Order: sequence, then structure tokens, then C-alpha cells
Amino acid sequence: MGEIAIARNQIIMLAKETTRGTLTFPSTGGSAIETIGAGNAEINQNPNFTDSDEGRNTRDVISRFSDARPAGTWTIPTYMRPSGTAGTAPQDDLLYESFFGKKSVVTNTSVTYTQAIEKPSFSIWLQQDHTLFFASGATVSTLKPTITNQGGVKQEWSGGFMYMGWVGSDIVTAGQSAGATQIKVSDTKRFCVGGRVYNKTKNDDNSGAGYEITAIDSGTSKITIDTGISVAWELNDEVTPFLPARVTVGDPLQNSLTTVDVGSDTGKKLQSLDFTLNDPVSYIEDEISQQGYPTAYLEDVRDYSGELNMYFRKNDLRYFYDAYHGTSTNVTVHFGTTAGSKATLTFPYASIEVPQISINAPAVNIAIKVKALGSSGEDSANLVFT
Repeated sequence: MGEIAIARNQIIMLAKETTRGTLTFPSTGGSAIETIGAGNAEINQNPNFTDSDEGRNTRDVISRFSDARPAGTWTIPTYMRPSGTAGTAPQDDLLYESFFGKKSVVTNTSVTYTQAIEKPSFSIWLQQDHTLFFASGATVSTLKPTITNQGGVKQEWSGGFMYMGWVGSDIVTAGQSAGATQIKVSDTKRFCVGGRVYNKTKNDDNSGAGYEITAIDSGTSKITIDTGISVAWELNDEVTPFLPARVTVGDPLQNSLTTVDVGSDTGKKLQSLDFTLNDPVSYIEDEISQQGYPTAYLEDVRDYSGELNMYFRKNDLRYFYDAYHGTSTNVTVHFGTTAGSKATLTFPYASIEVPQISINAPAVNIAIKVKALGSSGEDSANLVFT
């Protein structure tokens, strides 16, 4: 492992939280699902500082205060990966559930994500080469599926979270006997409470569970772990971030297998489809608290919109009429064609805008903007894997 982190050496794992903001570790025992990034994920939380108002006979700023952390931000690009088995959740199960709000499963038949007033939270575990970053209280605010006639069905996920920590790589600076719960390292700044480590040199990972860091003492350069080490850790043993054994789910869907229905027009031929599905979450950042970071969030009003780009055919003239008369219609996107590897994204009451005409000689193109509306509430969109 080199000094400079390599971008391609990335592992992403997610874990659903029972309580909002309570850090949750992925399942151990080989059942944890890896979220395979279709590109590089990012996670950031940047606190602000306030300069001191104390007066000195100098034009320099002598000191400043570290303000409470604002909500962090994250992005993860993925391909849509159904499980391959009807009734078994896809790779991005937690992301879909957090975005829509609710999941229901019919054994051997379907996994359905529908809207709810409240959105569940999850923890993010992102290893970037030599360092593992983790975040609690994460939610999905934006999903951007993009369809063209090339490649796979790409999804850009993004959202916020409450708290970020990290676990780096270091060495043991004093030997410890089996059963010890305090490990002396060279730099405790590389570790945060809540992260997990293991002894890479001895391959001691606490029987596949890792050792959770429960306290850090910078004065003695020691980290405290939740259970005694299985074997003796010796001077210069390498202590590194721990993630459990992981499994991958399904295969990416191809864009070429995607079809779109607009009202009674089924199987529309498109040049591209771009949706920006905003389901915003507002983190409470202006409360005074000893935690020093947001500890709650509120769900805000959805805004699902997108654009269909296509060649202008005779039958498409109806969209001008529907737009001018405010007619809502069903817009359904079908991904994949094989049982167990299919998904359907539906906007039952979509409002369409007047198509925009453009010349793409020798043809004429139109672009139709759509906005998903609700009928009785929490019914403007759903996603079903079958």
C-alpha cells in the first residue's frame, strides 16, 4: 500500500440505521453487499470557522473558533444492477429505500419501492485505498438516471449526512498480549471512534467482525477497542481499516434494453432520457448542541422532472395538445427484458410541457419535459424490480 491513495482502489458499503444518526456497521459473515461504483464516490464534511473579535494591536487574526459541523455531502455513481432473481433486492436496495421511503417484497415475484412521508437513514462506509471514511445519518436527496443508446443504465446518487469519521493505516508501537483492549499506535489522529481496525500483519480480524474503536487517548497514543485481541500484536505490526467480507449482486443493465411508454404510446424510440429526481432532505444545522454536528433532518417537497429527446414523428403531435390542455399522463420507463433482471420506473400522473422543436438535419427533433405529480399524495412515482 503506497503513500498516495489510488482512486481505483475503492470499496463502498452501506448499512441501514435503526435510529437516525446511529452509526451502523455492514453485516458480517459474508452477507454484506458491496455497492460497486460506476466511477468514484465522494464524501465530504467541511466545518466553518469564525474569527475571534478580541482586540490586539496587530492587523493579524490571532485566533478563530471552529463552528459546528454543517451536514456533510456525498455522491455515488452506480449502474442499475437487479439481483437476477425476482423478489430479491437489487444492489442499490438501501439507496432506493432511502430515496423513495418504503420497500415491499413479494417472494419470488417483485421488490417495490414506493413513496413515504419519512425517509430512512443509513451509514456509509467508503474505503479509498489506505483510508476508510464512514458517515452516519445519511439520506438520499437526488437520483439522476440517464439513458442513452450506449453503455449501461447509469444512476448518479447524492445526499447528505450528519457525521463523518475515518480510520487510517498505522503501526503498533508497543507489543500487546492476546486479550489486550488498548493498542499503542504512532498517530491517533488517523483514527475516529466508531471505525473498525484489524491487524493486517497477523491477519487478526476478530473472527471476521473487526475491532471497533471505542475511545482514543492522544496523550498516551492509544486506541481502545471493544474486545480483546485474539493473538499478540507485536511492534511494527500494521493496523489497517476493516470492512467485512462482501458479496456482489447481479449484473448491470444495458441502456439498449430500455423502452419508454408515454400514455398509450408504448415502446417509444428515444435518443436519450434524462431525469433529475429531487427528494430533498433538510438537516437541522442551526441548533446548539454538544455533539457539534446535525442530529436531525426534515423531509421537504419532492421535485421529479426530466426530459425525453426523440425524433419528431407524426403521432407525437398529440403531445402539443396534451401540454396546452394540462393533461396528465402515465410515463413509464422499462429497464431490462429478462425475468429477475427487469425494473419499471413509473410516473402515473406526469405533466408534460409543450415539446421544443429543433432541427437536426436531415431530421427534426423534439424534446419533451415532464414533471411527476401526485394524485392523493405519496404516489407520484414508484420503482418495481421483477
